Amino acid sequence: MRKFSASLLAISFFMLILCACNKVTEPVTLNTQFVSKAVIVTDEITMNAEITVCGGDDVSITLLSPESLKGLNYHKVNSTLYIEYNGLKCTTADDYLTSYNPFEVIFDVLSSLSNAQLKIIGEKSESEVAYKGKTANGEYTLYADKMSGKIQKIVPSFTDCEITFSYE
Repeated sequence: MRKFSASLLAISFFMLILCACNKVTEPVTLNTQFVSKAVIVTDEITMNAEITVCGGDDVSITLLSPESLKGLNYHKVNSTLYIEYNGLKCTTADDYLTSYNPFEVIFDVLSSLSNAQLKIIGEKSESEVAYKGKTANGEYTLYADKMSGKIQKIVPSFTDCEITFSYE
């Protein structure tokens, strides 16, 4: 009986230690209206942009570099895409961009935040929480600041790009 009691006590102590070490990550309320600088990295090019989000269905992306694309603006409102570059303007449906285009990744992810269920997958660091989400084009990983809820990075699984956000 003593051996059984000692074994039960040891197992209880071990389980208590495991439970104490396994921190539960609390969900962060994501900031879905913001102005941010962003670095967009693909296989072929690295771009710097300013992103203005007035809500999931009103997103504007203005390229700041490379110099050849500076000033190119994609502005999506609901399902209408407005494109402006060097005084030239056009309007098209949002299906103009392919799912592999980094601008479409940004539009899809930001519009999915308001109606998608994000799953917490853990903490990237003391200050960041990682989430998995899904758009019509595929899954993505999103990293957000724990304190402010600001999006730090988007990494889609369906295309080879990475978008990193910074705030002033």
